[in-house]
Amino acid sequence: MIARFYQDGLAIDHTPTGAISAGDVVLGGDTIGIAKNDIAADALGALAITGLYIATKPGDEAWSKGDLLYWDSAAENFTTTPTAYMAGTAAADATTAAVTGQLLLQQYGSLNALCSANATQTEIYVAKTGNDTLGDGSQARPLLTIAAAVAIWTALRPTIVVGPGTYAEAAQISWPDITGLKIMGIGNPVISAAGEDEVIDISPTFTTGTMEATLAGISIDADTQIGITIANAAMTKKLNVYMTGVVCSESTSGDSLAVVGTVSGSAIRVYMRDCEFEGLADVDWTDAGSRFRAIGTYFYGGITTAGAVAAEVTLQACVIKTSALSIGSASQVLTYRGSMYFDDDSTYTELADGYSA
Repeated sequence: MIARFYQDGLAIDHTPTGAISAGDVVLGGDTIGIAKNDIAADALGALAITGLYIATKPGDEAWSKGDLLYWDSAAENFTTTPTAYMAGTAAADATTAAVTGQLLLQQYGSLNALCSANATQTEIYVAKTGNDTLGDGSQARPLLTIAAAVAIWTALRPTIVVGPGTYAEAAQISWPDITGLKIMGIGNPVISAAGEDEVIDISPTFTTGTMEATLAGISIDADTQIGITIANAAMTKKLNVYMTGVVCSESTSGDSLAVVGTVSGSAIRVYMRDCEFEGLADVDWTDAGSRFRAIGTYFYGGITTAGAVAAEVTLQACVIKTSALSIGSASQVLTYRGSMYFDDDSTYTELADGYSA
């Protein structure tokens, strides 16, 4: 049975088809609920409803996953800001059983800033309060894992914003074949992927032009694995990777950063600022147009390069482990300015500015 009720007082306004039984769908303005008790056909008293089944759709419209709810289930009263959202869908004329079975909710408590999803937004949000099943990657309904965000990563939504916390991913983060994508951390999130060859793998198959990828504000917790791999085996154009505020720790051993350039004519260019690499930065080049430029970055595990090509290594205001800067070929161009060595006793030694062509 369908009934109308006033939103403010929860009083019955209209009973078009007779009495209301407990469990019937009831409507009030743009909200909809389920009666908790029997109501006579001509009753004008209070109408109690089940708070967990209040939505923001009129009765002649279907319910969609994600529709916002304005209801305080504890106080059994309406709220001015949304407190939860639909976890499933229901037709406009859904029966009580169908509604009861589908309208499970993800509660958000009293988040005053909760807002509806914006289909045109360019960010995909990941948070420890998120949910991969119920979330859509909006700021209101974030996802729980980076893997779920990667699955919906597109050129129209190019930025994954990761909130504070530790994200133990079930598999490595594999970069899609789309240029301009970014992973941006807020509050220094920590990312791991135990048992994988690397935590983040930027090895795209991209042949239409220069490929660009950005990492910023994240920490990578690697073990015996590689923290970040950057490879061009499937590329025919340049691969540019930008890193700002990236910290890569190693629990036991392994490379923090592996740059694997195997394709001549497809340069790898890595630009980094204010990063820290606890393990080795291992760079192997085949193309002379490749670059490795770092500003204000700590290389606790040192830097090793290989490749008899005129690729560039530029270090400005960087700190490198003593005797752990190994340039594998005289053909490479090494420039360092305002940098220094340090040893295990935390003794710092200025590294004289130099340039080799």
